[in-house]
Amino acid sequence: MPRILVNYRRDDSAAYAGRLADRLREHFGRENVFVDIDTIRPGEDFVDRIDQSIAACDALVAVIGKSWLNAADSKGRRRLDREDDYVRMEIAKALERHIRVIPALVGDAALPEAAQLPQDLVALSRRQAIEISDSRFHHDVDVLVEALSGSSTAPPQPAPPRQSVRENGGQVGGTALPSRWILGGVLAIASIALVVWLLQRPDPPVGETTTAGIAPSASPTGSVPAATSSSGSGSAPSTPAAGGSTGSGAPGGAGLPAPEIAAAPAGKTGIQIVWRAESNVPCYLYDETATKVLSPTFVLDVWRCKRDSGLWDAAPGKYQIKFGEVADTMPPLPITVTRGQVVRVEPRIGQLRLHWNGSNDVKWFLLDITGEKTLSPTFVLDVWGCGAGKVCAKDLGPGTFLVKVDAAGYQPVKVTIAPFRVTDVTIP
Repeated sequence: MPRILVNYRRDDSAAYAGRLADRLREHFGRENVFVDIDTIRPGEDFVDRIDQSIAACDALVAVIGKSWLNAADSKGRRRLDREDDYVRMEIAKALERHIRVIPALVGDAALPEAAQLPQDLVALSRRQAIEISDSRFHHDVDVLVEALSGSSTAPPQPAPPRQSVRENGGQVGGTALPSRWILGGVLAIASIALVVWLLQRPDPPVGETTTAGIAPSASPTGSVPAATSSSGSGSAPSTPAAGGSTGSGAPGGAGLPAPEIAAAPAGKTGIQIVWRAESNVPCYLYDETATKVLSPTFVLDVWRCKRDSGLWDAAPGKYQIKFGEVADTMPPLPITVTRGQVVRVEPRIGQLRLHWNGSNDVKWFLLDITGEKTLSPTFVLDVWGCGAGKVCAKDLGPGTFLVKVDAAGYQPVKVTIAPFRVTDVTIP
């Protein structure tokens, strides 16, 4: 497994680098992806620190935004012209040691030309770059992952000759696999799938006394009023595409009532989520730059947004909250925690209900408005499914999307999700 260093300039591409690092960690493992190497402790030799970082990696991803080339210091000098510039030093040492360097162009940036770079970075201009666009982020990162998968310094091993699976004891390639190992592996996978399914089940309905579409009651003394996500809602009605949809695809159904939230204890400091959806999803607390996760990430102890969310203790400061299992439709939500107060956060969640009137079970997918990017899961174990004649609901962030069912002849249907509202789509 390759070890990857993500090199970036904070005031140029911090948001892109954080999102990119999250995707790389999902594929290669958190322990194999390094970010924020340029944070040097007082008294530490930064040259030795960078040497150690470069020596420990197999590949370096240089995230380049529009201001990467001409970023200046407090005296107006171009940072790349300074020999002690951390970004320059990391890339230069990687090139010197013949470590693979992949420029990742973000925000419509272009790869710098040789004449624009200091001498020790000229080789960077000859490296094949990968463009990571906002509209095709996941597709472009998949290309980067594929490129990095061949970055390990371990010498390639010859592939063994392909042999068919034999029936005598599950023998593969001439090596006997004990049946107890096979059975144990199947049971282990089934156990993990069961745990994940149990954790992801929607919470049972709870008492609903808040009027639908109205914000929760005023915060008690010592708390901050509810905050909301900055993402747009796009609540105008939309016209369904051809394909047999009889629903409007626009919000207008029932509202999602806010749950009853107990008064926050006076003098406490922390975060409380007002979650209107019935499902519960993993939520992650990040630092202000959205590059360092501060809350648990393991499936068994991850923080979850749900209707009876308790108080999350958090020191005063600025953070961002990221939401899982909402089909990549809710951007990180910035918040500020003040000492002695509880900030109440009300994410702008909406709900999509698919009424599937077909005779067979069906898989269904959420696409972006261009139809080029799939936002919902596609892996066989977590792909969305809906039974014949059933109504299947998913909680999503606000926006306009396309819904596609995996059945012959049906075209994608345009839908608009509004915060705190239900959008119904009937097919066929």
